[in-house]
Amino acid sequence: GWAEVLKGQGGSNVTWMNADDWAKLYQVREGGPKRLADRGMVLLDGEVMDCPLTSLASCLEEAAQVQQYMEKSYPGATTYSLGHIGAGSFHPSINAPVSWGFPRLGEVVKDFRQRILAIKLKYGATIGEQGIFPEHAQWFVRLNGERHLAILRGIKDYLDPNHILNDIRLPNPGKS
Repeated sequence: GWAEVLKGQGGSNVTWMNADDWAKLYQVREGGPKRLADRGMVLLDGEVMDCPLTSLASCLEEAAQVQQYMEKSYPGATTYSLGHIGAGSFHPSINAPVSWGFPRLGEVVKDFRQRILAIKLKYGATIGEQGIFPEHAQWFVRLNGERHLAILRGIKDYLDPNHILNDIRLPNPGKS
């Protein structure tokens, strides 16, 4: 089975989880937003940071500095990071009180994303395997340029002529 394949490729700790184990893991993963809501908080953003392992430590450090800045600049906001063991992927996240209202929450998330974007660009972080390209299209163009977006769009159009997979166009607020 799969465990043998993984062990044959050097996996040293290969185990299978049963349905009860998965349910416990899911409860931990999905329990955070409920606990935030119970405290009157909302998760504003949990950016995807998939940086090369060679720059992971520096990327984490700079993201932590941004998080400290955000907590000082917006008293009441809280931050944390989630990560993936064995990969250079982590999620710097920020929460704020729902009572701040939409305009202020929007201001906070915009500030956070701009600061994190600078770190992503500096370290060549990607968005990994996430199916959220429209949220990151501007970042992709800043990192790779319009030509790469055109190439990516051409490949996607060829492989997905009915446009049922993730959209890769740049958002254009003036058009629907």
